[in-house]
Amino acid sequence: MQIINYATCPVRTAKATDTIDKAITLMEEFGIHHVVAVRDDVPVGMISDRDILISTGWMLAVERMATIPPGGRAHLVGPSRIEQIMSSPVKCVSLDDDARQVARIMLEHRFGALPILRNGKLAAIVSQTDLLRWLGELAPHDESIRQMLDRQVKSVMRAHVFSVPPEAPLSDVVQLFHKHHIHHVLVAKGVELRGIISDRDVRRALGWSSIRDMQEDAVALGVRDPGTAKDVMKEKVITAAPADTLRSVLQKMLDRKIHAIPVTVDGRLSGIITGTDFLREIAHQETL
Repeated sequence: MQIINYATCPVRTAKATDTIDKAITLMEEFGIHHVVAVRDDVPVGMISDRDILISTGWMLAVERMATIPPGGRAHLVGPSRIEQIMSSPVKCVSLDDDARQVARIMLEHRFGALPILRNGKLAAIVSQTDLLRWLGELAPHDESIRQMLDRQVKSVMRAHVFSVPPEAPLSDVVQLFHKHHIHHVLVAKGVELRGIISDRDVRRALGWSSIRDMQEDAVALGVRDPGTAKDVMKEKVITAAPADTLRSVLQKMLDRKIHAIPVTVDGRLSGIITGTDFLREIAHQETL
């Protein structure tokens, strides 16, 4: 099956010289995580919500205006154009690539989305979420996928979990993200799950702090300085049990729009399963 059948189309695009505000507006209006920068319908860069969070704290230009020194001329704090923070050059796939190939590229390069080209021009975009949604839709019609999703969570989950105590400084959380190339860290007291933190949560918090620290009037932003894991973690965590099916976990991810689910037994941490684990299963499927 061609990837165009389960990709996102149309693609939300912008010029590299457009403002970051435009990318924020597109993401918020259409509920997307990536915008492709194009020139004559050819991708020249990719900007993600993570890129924006870490560089601007998800603040519009008007919110990042500072007057330094007092009474001086107002100026913009941080980058203003997409080309200043986008990833370039862009890794693209073609209509001839199948789900297994796309999953392998995403895993190898740690990409969350890939533009799809038709005759050298941008045709669509395929994301990790697109692949997971397609996997769920394919299951009733494909015996191998149905068998895969009927397996238990414990057959795929990772037992080794990266966690921090609630009082851990955010610097420890950031170090785990960078050192182990992960996107989620669990917050636990011993083996008791207390919360979960995504790299987006931390980048949003640190982005706000960075922008605030660069401005003279910190109070005007109304942002509390995030100091510990407890300050930014999500306390209401969706969990799974080792004996649950992959099908049920996949449905939770799609319904809740989340990418990681801790695995617990009587409230005690047992492991974690993520969208990346499902990508690995897709990459290993010989029939796709």
